[in-house]
Amino acid sequence: MYKPERFGSHDQEHFNEAYDDRPLFNAIVKSFHGLVYLFAGLGIMALVSGWYFKGVGSLILAVVSFVYWAVFHNWALTHPK
Repeated sequence: MYKPERFGSHDQEHFNEAYDDRPLFNAIVKSFHGLVYLFAGLGIMALVSGWYFKGVGSLILAVVSFVYWAVFHNWALTHPK
């Protein structure tokens, strides 16, 4: 079974090859990346404020967003254009 080579995620050249000519895909990946920070921040603020249920829910959404971001980002690095 063919396993594509994964580009190094630290090299800007590899990012350019993975995301150039894919503006919609790039926007989706950046959106999930932003959602990770948004939900994590909201979750921490809610926990500190005493809203434990909302805080835990936001942290779970942050984890789900991170998983989607990681899957899409890894796919882009393994399938450059």
